[in-house]
Amino acid sequence: MNRPLCIAMPTPSFLPNLGGMEVGLHNIAARLKSRGHDPVVIVPATTARQVRANYPDLPYRVASFWPKMSGLAYTHPKLALRMYQTFFHVFQKMNRVDVWHGTMIYPVGTGLSAAFGTSIPALIRAAGDDIQVDEQADYGIRRHKPIDDIVRRYGIGARAYVAITESVRKEYLALGIAPERIHDISNGVDVARFQSTPRLSDIRARFNIPADAFMFLSVGRHHPKKNFSLLVTALSMFQYKNPSLNAVLVVCGRGAHSLKAQAMALGVSDKVILIDGLSPAAAGETSLRVPSNDLLALYRAADAFVFPSLIETFGIAIVEAMAAGLPVLVADSPGCRDVAGRGENAVMLNPLNAEEWAAAMARVASDPDLRGDLSRRAFSRARNFDWDHVVSLYEDLYHRLIAGEGA
Repeated sequence: MNRPLCIAMPTPSFLPNLGGMEVGLHNIAARLKSRGHDPVVIVPATTARQVRANYPDLPYRVASFWPKMSGLAYTHPKLALRMYQTFFHVFQKMNRVDVWHGTMIYPVGTGLSAAFGTSIPALIRAAGDDIQVDEQADYGIRRHKPIDDIVRRYGIGARAYVAITESVRKEYLALGIAPERIHDISNGVDVARFQSTPRLSDIRARFNIPADAFMFLSVGRHHPKKNFSLLVTALSMFQYKNPSLNAVLVVCGRGAHSLKAQAMALGVSDKVILIDGLSPAAAGETSLRVPSNDLLALYRAADAFVFPSLIETFGIAIVEAMAAGLPVLVADSPGCRDVAGRGENAVMLNPLNAEEWAAAMARVASDPDLRGDLSRRAFSRARNFDWDHVVSLYEDLYHRLIAGEGA
């Protein structure tokens, strides 16, 4: 039987932020603790105070970086690199870490790689704008040349790199990381929780969603890369060409109300329902369950999921929708196509063509047999992302690194 491990898990962002990266790390750490390991999530000093105030009952340890380190990463990258490097050496000496599990190639991964190279068991898991760049979507910190230079010089020397999608693997290879050091482990979802949650009709009433309307749902913070404005345009086209189909678009996420002006201008403000996020705290939940019970109920109340993002590292909302058994319409874009099984488990569409989305939405809304087929294929795909399976893959990788793989 494998022995319990001390696993240091540094990250530049964590709870109470509830993005895919933060939620994923929480789920991994919690499950590692339940399996007898000692995970220590290392977060910025201000974040550590927020975590302890908001989540006093987390099952794993939370430690903090030295003050101001995280801010320096974006104002003085070279100084920050030295501070991270020194911090990791000190933490290793004081805590006898068995394996490092770093989140984001910058600033954490560059610091780990500069500190240890391949001498210490360590993996780096790129998580989003630290690895991908898309000028059109205003996305990617590597657009800043000093940061890109540090990533290219110091971010590629660790023993192992985790690719959560094929798109991330390609970015690693482009940086010059050897294929044998790249390991494919996706993000996860609690499939059982989605399936055990009943459909609640009152969630529609709470948000003024007509009970008899076909409900298209999209979830995520409002950022240019999410491309939510295309959905509003597509819905207006949908309504014009299909006046007999009663449908609404629900967009749930931080900043969603920014779409209100567009919906009014297109004459569909009564058909576009905007919800500025459903965090556990906002829903009055005392335990940390992500997604919140309210958001999970919203997934279960929907009829189809639409996600036109221009670029994703993983796209956790896609997997959540699949776990809820929703038919999924998703952009044919980096990250999205990987999660959607490249069209095997979802309808993939051009993220720049609103007319194509409107036509696909009409097909799904009017064809119950198509919805049933898409629902079955989506749920089958979601089972590949169950958290227990994902964490088992990490455990296996930890022990292989400790045994010397990649050294």
